[in-house]
Amino acid sequence: MVRPVRRLIHPETYKVNSMTKLLPTSTAGSLPKPSWLAEPEKLWSPWKLEGAALAEGKQDALRVTLSEQERAGIDIVSDGEQTR
Repeated sequence: MVRPVRRLIHPETYKVNSMTKLLPTSTAGSLPKPSWLAEPEKLWSPWKLEGAALAEGKQDALRVTLSEQERAGIDIVSDGEQTR
């Protein structure tokens, strides 16, 4: 079952953190994929999962990526190209 990702992003927090700052922080480009999803540090690494497991794995990687950015204090979080 694929769970919605939007639950991790809190619109109230986003407005307070990023819209009141002169220079809100963000990331640019891709972030490393988890090693259980694809081989790290390898360009165009093939997926380690297939089918429904791959779809769920991508969503899990996306949740982890968003959570890590929020914990780090990034104001404008991105998907880090986890599903690409």
